[in-house]
Amino acid sequence: MKNTIYIIILLCFTLISSSLKSQKVIGFLGDWHHWENPNYVSTGINYDKLTDVVLAFVIPKSDGSYTYEPEFESQLEEMVNQAHAKGRKVHISIGGYSATHNTDGSLISPDPMRQMTSNAATRKKFVDAMIKMVKDYDLDGLNFDWEYPSSGDTYNLNQILYDLKLGLINLESELGKTLELSIAVSASGYYSSAYNSTSLSYVDFVYIMAFDNGGDHHSSLSFAISAMDFWLDSKNLEPKKIILAIPFYSKNNGQWNGYYKDFSKSDPSAYFNDEDGSLNNRNYNSKPVLEAKIDEINKRGGSGVFVWEIWGDRNDEYSLLNVLYSNLVGKKDLEKELGKVNIYPNPVNNVLNINTNKQNLLFTITDVTGREIKNGKLAEGINHIETESIDSRGIYFITISNGLTKVSHKIIKK
Repeated sequence: MKNTIYIIILLCFTLISSSLKSQKVIGFLGDWHHWENPNYVSTGINYDKLTDVVLAFVIPKSDGSYTYEPEFESQLEEMVNQAHAKGRKVHISIGGYSATHNTDGSLISPDPMRQMTSNAATRKKFVDAMIKMVKDYDLDGLNFDWEYPSSGDTYNLNQILYDLKLGLINLESELGKTLELSIAVSASGYYSSAYNSTSLSYVDFVYIMAFDNGGDHHSSLSFAISAMDFWLDSKNLEPKKIILAIPFYSKNNGQWNGYYKDFSKSDPSAYFNDEDGSLNNRNYNSKPVLEAKIDEINKRGGSGVFVWEIWGDRNDEYSLLNVLYSNLVGKKDLEKELGKVNIYPNPVNNVLNINTNKQNLLFTITDVTGREIKNGKLAEGINHIETESIDSRGIYFITISNGLTKVSHKIIKK
């Protein structure tokens, strides 16, 4: 019997995989950045650190037509080429703040989105145009961002969401893939009265815009928690539909205070690692804040994050996008790679050999209580880890990490 148990344990020497589901890191890009950097879509976006990218915005007009920046189509075409080559999805976002607000922040009256959705003919005209755009550009979905419908708009809101979803479903067989419909919504109840269970049933994901809060910190951890819980508890949103907003910019008491890539230049490490994302009169999301938000998303069974907007990130070791991807998606990539690591012999006596094709990895050996026994660095190639000093026989765990994500293997000491 003992030998049988021992063999079973030996056979169980495998990568201890987490129960992570496939999660999303969605990056928004405003089409107006073309004027500052015409090549950003082709050379500036780190597609490897995204699952989806969204070009914003298509602006609906009251008569069912629409408008966008002059270079929108050329950017979209290039975005599709770049993203699809790396297996990433591309969406367009409909609406946005400027679709319903003047440049001074006042509401456009009458609301063009309200007028368009309230008339069957103009609604159909617009929906048909959006479905055609998905087909023509081989897109992967649509994001609908009405800021904001009122309780009196519920019927028309539900109707256009239904029409968009039906149009996408009907197109799926032709394009040979699943097409997604998402909505961008307020973080609280004040602007969310129009949405009901019917609205939410038509969409695949709900992008919760937990930023631009008027308090001391415009996108704090507590604000993110309250936003997710509002939609879960008050709107009965399915947890798997949660996509939480992550800002790559600072705001102080409602006032714009710069992109992360710009204000972090003076001290990148300090801004990247600041505990609560509040440094030198900048309120933003640092690495610790992002990691805490990801924990809260995972506790609730959410599906990931969207970034407003990727233009604001750095392209070095202080990249916020890298933190998001490594914690939400990159873990699976790392698990696959580290699953190929050759660890032998097992059971081990005096020396454990670890053969890896990765550089700059760390290892930690712990016992079954979690007590650390040994730690160190791993170089590319074969590493020899002395284990003779581990006195007790039994089961131990070796955890291999790249500093952001980690994977554990079971080992047996003879």
